[in-house]
Amino acid sequence: MTLMREPVRPGFTWALLWLGVLCTVLLGFSAAANAAVYQAESGTLTGGAAVQTDHTGYTGTGFAGGFTDANKGNAQVAWTISAASAGSYTLGLRYANGTGSARTLSLYVNGTKVKQTTLNATANWDSWSTQNDSVTLNAGNNTVAYKYTTTDNGNVNLDSLTTTAATTPADLVVTSVTWTPAAPQTGNAMAFTAIIKNQGGTATPAIKHGVNFLVDGAQVAWSDNSTSSLAPGASVTLTANGGPAGATWTATSGAHTVQAYVDDQNLIAESDESNNTLSAPFTVTAPSGGIDLVITSLSWSPANPTAPGPVTFTAVVKNQGTVTKAAGTKIGVSFTVDGIQANWSDSYTSSLAAGASVTLTANSGPAGTASWASTGGSHTVQAQVDDQNLITESNESNNTSSATLTVAAAPAVTNGLYRIRNYWQSAQYLYEANGKVMYGTPAANDTSSQWALVDQGGHKALWNAATGNYVSISGIATSADPLTTTYADPAPSNVLFDLPAAVTSGYNNLQSVATPAWYANIEGLKGFAQAYAIDKTWGSAQWAFEQVGSVPVRPAAKPDLVVTGITWSPAVPAAGQAVTFSATIKNNGPGATPAGTINKISFAVNGTAVTAVSNYSASLAPGASVTLAQDTGSWAMSGAAPTVTATVDSNAAIAETDETNNAFSTILSTTAYGASMPYTTYEAEAGTYAGTLISGGRAWGQLSSEASGRAAVQLRTAGQYVQVTTTAAGQGLVVRYSIPDSSNGAAYDAGLSLYVNGVKKNDLVLTNKYSWLYGTWSTEGGNKRWSNNPNATPTNPHRFFDEVAVVLDASYPAGTVIKLVRETSNQNFASTASVTVDFLELEPVPAQQAMPSNFVSITAYGGVANDGIDDTAAMNSAIAAVTSSGGAKVGVWIPAGTFNFDTGTVGPGWNGTGTRIYLPAGVSLRGTGIWTSTLQGAFAGIYAKGGNSNLSDLKISATDILRDDDNGVTGAEGNFSNSTINNVWFEHHKVGVWTTQSFSQAGIVTNAKVTNCRIRDTWADGLNFHYGTSNSTASNNAIRNTGDDGMAMWSEANLDTANVFQNNTVQLPVMANGVAIYGGKNNAVKANLIADTVDNGAGIQFGTNFAPPSITGTLEISGNKLLRTGSYHHDYNYNIGAIWEYWVGSAGKIASPVITLTNNLIQDSTYAAVFIEEASNGASVTHTGTQIVNTGTYGVEIRSTASGAATFNGTTVTGVPQAHLQNNSSNFTVTGTIP
Repeated sequence: MTLMREPVRPGFTWALLWLGVLCTVLLGFSAAANAAVYQAESGTLTGGAAVQTDHTGYTGTGFAGGFTDANKGNAQVAWTISAASAGSYTLGLRYANGTGSARTLSLYVNGTKVKQTTLNATANWDSWSTQNDSVTLNAGNNTVAYKYTTTDNGNVNLDSLTTTAATTPADLVVTSVTWTPAAPQTGNAMAFTAIIKNQGGTATPAIKHGVNFLVDGAQVAWSDNSTSSLAPGASVTLTANGGPAGATWTATSGAHTVQAYVDDQNLIAESDESNNTLSAPFTVTAPSGGIDLVITSLSWSPANPTAPGPVTFTAVVKNQGTVTKAAGTKIGVSFTVDGIQANWSDSYTSSLAAGASVTLTANSGPAGTASWASTGGSHTVQAQVDDQNLITESNESNNTSSATLTVAAAPAVTNGLYRIRNYWQSAQYLYEANGKVMYGTPAANDTSSQWALVDQGGHKALWNAATGNYVSISGIATSADPLTTTYADPAPSNVLFDLPAAVTSGYNNLQSVATPAWYANIEGLKGFAQAYAIDKTWGSAQWAFEQVGSVPVRPAAKPDLVVTGITWSPAVPAAGQAVTFSATIKNNGPGATPAGTINKISFAVNGTAVTAVSNYSASLAPGASVTLAQDTGSWAMSGAAPTVTATVDSNAAIAETDETNNAFSTILSTTAYGASMPYTTYEAEAGTYAGTLISGGRAWGQLSSEASGRAAVQLRTAGQYVQVTTTAAGQGLVVRYSIPDSSNGAAYDAGLSLYVNGVKKNDLVLTNKYSWLYGTWSTEGGNKRWSNNPNATPTNPHRFFDEVAVVLDASYPAGTVIKLVRETSNQNFASTASVTVDFLELEPVPAQQAMPSNFVSITAYGGVANDGIDDTAAMNSAIAAVTSSGGAKVGVWIPAGTFNFDTGTVGPGWNGTGTRIYLPAGVSLRGTGIWTSTLQGAFAGIYAKGGNSNLSDLKISATDILRDDDNGVTGAEGNFSNSTINNVWFEHHKVGVWTTQSFSQAGIVTNAKVTNCRIRDTWADGLNFHYGTSNSTASNNAIRNTGDDGMAMWSEANLDTANVFQNNTVQLPVMANGVAIYGGKNNAVKANLIADTVDNGAGIQFGTNFAPPSITGTLEISGNKLLRTGSYHHDYNYNIGAIWEYWVGSAGKIASPVITLTNNLIQDSTYAAVFIEEASNGASVTHTGTQIVNTGTYGVEIRSTASGAATFNGTTVTGVPQAHLQNNSSNFTVTGTIP
């Protein structure tokens, strides 16, 4: 969205929550018996529907056929249904569907359409299935009909209809409440038990059957772990398993009353909600004598510690009283050092007889660790038993014992082999994994957590005992990036550190030599170590070096083999056709693979090995790639979209730096996802390079999170390069890049050398002007978003990349070598720390088009190409000439060259106060082509005022440098009714395309078409159909690096209706969603490719966000591919899935929409594939044929705030590390299956 960001979510009050539960209870009665069967052949058949008998398996004397395309819009079967009473009924339609895919009919009750019902495929036309739908019937006769309407796809046979009516709901009562011990004494831990019975006529649902236990009216415990259905007349015994202070109540002397309250949270609908409690009296007597706990011994391990080693404390506790301490209540011990709590023991809950003792050792502490990070010197250690006063004792004043602990000073840190432990998180040690410096609790003998400390040039270097890799600051572009490891860093100072003594005795700082303000730390608690400017006195930046040996022999450099791509032949195989697989493998490691060793590549389809490369034994140099075709095995195409996996070194014959990254999977799909564009993309990391790979990050603020495929190559020193070999001819070159910002955010340019087939061309001119944002949403104030100031607080750097486009001196054929190199001759080389290359794109540059006879040229009215002088007056004169031509002229022609629009007034376009290129109704703009005709400048934006204005074949390049919701310039905005925007390249605008009504005009935008466009590097949305835009289409557009939704339909004030987003590619929206549907009616999102969302959004979001009038009619989301989508929402502080069903503020806005999500492929999601939250009651949501391949968390996640229902049919799930379905809401119902 452009006019506002995602709002901060309002919290639910308990009152609203209970209101929602109550509504569920009142509406949730289930259906049961009293079934009646109506044969189709006995119904009223009209519109071509007729009785047929040409298939088997039907009941009665025949079935209803004729629901064919010839009778679409007319075929119907209707029955008169008798209902004994008004209420909810289930209609079971028995049908056959031998088409092989799901079909639909429309269901009518008493003349009103209630839904479109989906009839899934049956095995053949002689097989029958039943589709159940819930409806409300009147008492007496009702008319029920199934019709093949024009919105259905029909082609089914109908056999019969079965109706069932509601029966008596469940009724839960408590029949008994008991306790143990039966004769309690003061201080006993009492456990309560209740027997509950269902005396109703219907089984309870399989949800929580909770019991609340109250003593003298105060809650003391509960049972909440029974979720099995309870049949009519059945009983179950439930014992408390939790409570405010645990599952038991500590008895106090005197007479008491216990009350058991079943279904206290009203989760289960009952016929009688007033009979859920049962009370019973009991008496607690005082014991003779009492419990008396004391500390008889206090010790530690090791007995003679040396700083900063961990120390674990142990105490012996004795009950010197006359009464046994009963089981259940915790005997806790707190350990303090010099008056500050260090650790505790809190796991002992067994009984302790009078006179008996027990030894308790610390098992946790304030920092989550069981040990104390020692410091040198003399210390007072104190142990206190029952420090929380959980146990009534005869003497409460004798619970402590103290002792003096002397810790030897830490030895000096010299060359040797060490484990490195953090002060703040005192059980966390550094270790290496997958090229990153991680922290955790590896075993002491795990060599990945052992680091050799060696002298190097007057400083220290650390290399890992398992890999030989150095700790390096390579790859750190922002404070969110990890410390990495490298065998041979191209900038040696990156691996050098100094170890000044920290403020805590026995600890050191790890200070970078290359960037002295940076200290290694774990302040972010991200699971990996970081390095950035931080207060070195913080515990997160202090490290203990625990020596485990002398410096060993450094391991030899190893290769690291990965698969970068899989191809197959034929490209679109037919069912049963033989398929040949090939894989491209790359050596990302510092060492070559050994020559003569077989490097086997195995191919598997849906997890089953089918073919392999079995004969490759050549040495593969570091950074080199090779593509190999299978030479053994065979496989024939089967299934709709199988998963193909290639595993390099599948025979484990080659020792590698990382043995976990050998597999690569993709979907063999015959579906055409996304836009078909003329360029070929060459990812930097897939080419040959000498530089640093930046990869893996998906968190907001990490440089790699905004890179295509989450990977790029950073060039830091002279001579470093990225090189690709082209696979198709081309002359137009685009390079996506990032350079560091200046210290004050001021714009500057930098150079990058370009070589083609070894011949140097003109340097590429790079700039930071259109990248790097900081601060927060409102840092700049007003409606300006974010800030260009690197010193904003908080800093929050993001929006790192921009693009440069050039036309080469000639068209170059496939096989051309293009090389990007950093050289000292490059502009501002010394002050530009790095250039990060994401990818290159190359395409043919078409011949220039000629001016049509019914256009006027801007040059005829004073416009001059390439002179740097403003052309606004010339454009306005040309437009005036068109409007005064009486229809003889229809538009303004933009010849080859760049025309400037830099003179004007800053202000909005919608009310005419800001300078724009305003197009009256019927005036179009057209150029010679997107590579040759350019409109450029601060006011280079089109505003259409009346419709019938076409834009085509030109580039429009604005100069906005941050998001300004009031005054920012949009590429094409306004009333584009009956207009086409085709083959236009937009860049650096607030928004690319925004269709809306304005200038107080009545009506809405209708019949707008946006096709074959490129929308790049916008500060807000890429494309937005706004304010009721209807009957409009956006297709075959490529949208990249937007500051908000890539594409959106926003029904603000009016419903967006009958619009289609189809075959578009949306990449790298750095905030919000790839595609978003905010309300609307009868819209569709089909066959789009959405990749690499970063922050606060999903691949596709739909629902009631941003307060639309309603969502109604149909919404089709089908055949889309979502790749690496979903994100962490840094405003809401939780994870968002690839598909986000977001029903915020939905009250009164859900007008019975029918939402179908069909055959969507969701791959490599950052978190869950599907995420559902808030109230969607009244919406029919059906997921059919969803493929979920690899997620970060769940397959489908339903947040606790959700209510409503969704159906999942034909879902496939692979590579999901946690639950395939994680339903955290008792108010949300999932039907169908998620295997």
